[in-house]
Amino acid sequence: MPPHTSYNRATKKRARTDDASSSAVYPSSGSDCFRSHDDLNKFKTSFATRNVHISRPIDLPFLRDELDFRHLPTLNEWGWLYCLQLTGTCHDNLVRVFYFNAEFKYGDDGKTVTAITSYVMGEKVTITPAILSQYLRIPLDGDPTFLGSFPSTLILKDDHASDLELHDRILHLILTWTINPTNKHTILRKTDYWFIHCFQTKHHLNLPVLMFLNMIEVVRWPLSSNKTLKYGTFLSFIFRQLKLKVSVDPGRAINSFIDVSSVHSCGYCKEDGKWVHKDKLQAAAAQQSQEVQPEEEVLALPPPPSPRTSAILDAIHGLSQHVDARFDALMPRIFYLEDQMAQIVSRFPPPPSSDD
Repeated sequence: MPPHTSYNRATKKRARTDDASSSAVYPSSGSDCFRSHDDLNKFKTSFATRNVHISRPIDLPFLRDELDFRHLPTLNEWGWLYCLQLTGTCHDNLVRVFYFNAEFKYGDDGKTVTAITSYVMGEKVTITPAILSQYLRIPLDGDPTFLGSFPSTLILKDDHASDLELHDRILHLILTWTINPTNKHTILRKTDYWFIHCFQTKHHLNLPVLMFLNMIEVVRWPLSSNKTLKYGTFLSFIFRQLKLKVSVDPGRAINSFIDVSSVHSCGYCKEDGKWVHKDKLQAAAAQQSQEVQPEEEVLALPPPPSPRTSAILDAIHGLSQHVDARFDALMPRIFYLEDQMAQIVSRFPPPPSSDD
């Protein structure tokens, strides 16, 4: 679900009532990360095992030189390329501590969230759109709308991201791994359609504000939630810039990028200098392998006979029919004579045997 834009006060977090224990490593110094021993126990019980989302940076040389990524000029124009290439260690446990201790600071109306404050390793950490813009080097301008209207023609059957054409498919990976992170990278959400529409129409989005809205939503989740904590890579980067004692958390290195392997995993390979989906290659290969069936031989008919030849053939045919008729007429007479001869022979004694 998209973050709430009303910025109502967050419901106070409650620990889970079960006794689930965690074997995860967490900062051992309660005085550095937690305000009380009770907070430390709550963290151990229901927060220490929460997953933290780690970014998948882009391989800029590949996108620029090999893929000729269509959306790259827009990313550059909007000033997003720096943050999309951050590859530093993600300090999962410190990110958990940040969200666990997070509180909202409100504006004069008492409803609008203007900042998220927290304590990490004994230091106060404040996050605002301006601070995100400063540290991640993203311009603080553009449309802050998290979800707007988009044409229905963008909607794909069953919302399968695999049905997107290659460049929009890679853009969707950038969205779901880094910009608007989720654990579902094969399904299109409404926010994904909105972001893709904005890129296609060059409608500039305000990324620092959109990230801040996402963080507000995470802070509002109850302790019992098992959803993945967002922007682990970016928060860890800010912690290092603030000179926090990140050495207490060994962290997790990034080992996956949006690069040629991502294109291959989407089913594309390069053929004759062009990126082609493997299904099209297989279909073309199958078509080429089919043997062309030879045409049946048609026997040539002889030319028609000349009139003279036809007359001779007709005469021969006529004589043949006459002879056949005469022969058929003689056959009964011949049979009669053979019968008469057999009767006459029967009246005479047989000739004497040669042995007598």
